Amino acid sequence: MSVLTHLILNDYLKLKSEVYFFVNLLLEDNEELVESVKMFFREVNNKNPEFLNNTFPEVVAKLS
Repeated sequence: MSVLTHLILNDYLKLKSEVYFFVNLLLEDNEELVESVKMFFREVNNKNPEFLNNTFPEVVAKLS
């Protein structure tokens, strides 16, 4: 998770519809993984606050 976070935050990888997979990780039993995902979302939000707002409808659609 930390490698993916590093790559995405440094623009080596572009994140778009894959946000859904990160949201699904929040449901895991592994607390360390869940905390890493939360940290990822905080960092993404700090870098580009509009990104999560723009991807929210797609994530909700895939969850339903």
